[in-house]
Amino acid sequence: MQNATDAAAYDISPAAAGTVCLAIAGGSPVVKVDNVFRYGGGEPTWRVPTGESIAPATHLPAMQNGDSMPELKHTKWELSGHGAIRLTRDVQIASLSLAAADGTQKVYTDGFKLTTPALVVNGSRFRSGTYTAATNPEFIVGGGSVTVGGSGFAVFVR
Repeated sequence: MQNATDAAAYDISPAAAGTVCLAIAGGSPVVKVDNVFRYGGGEPTWRVPTGESIAPATHLPAMQNGDSMPELKHTKWELSGHGAIRLTRDVQIASLSLAAADGTQKVYTDGFKLTTPALVVNGSRFRSGTYTAATNPEFIVGGGSVTVGGSGFAVFVR
């Protein structure tokens, strides 16, 4: 029996309501995620083929449109409102920005690893390192991780 954390369970809807991709001439595409079916109180859920319920989120990467993994590493992701993303495999992106640190935006890691050179939450830039639900439960959910890598370079002198 497949459980709700299996990526194959998510191929019913690759983008939640409020997901927009802006292609900027000469620049990196920006994916903005906001709203995702959150009306009033309580947290609505999607029912997956196994009959289980999961929180609605935009898949990263989307599973139905054949997104090219190498191209995704140039995309910038911005979550606002009640925006949420759900990892469907290990993936690298150019940046991830969450508008608030109050738990309204979520990254469902589901056992996968998101790698980005830049992570900003509520205007604060996160240092290089690996972040998990144990260290940052206010916005990371699941058994995976968000790894922030340095964008600079190192010089070794002997």
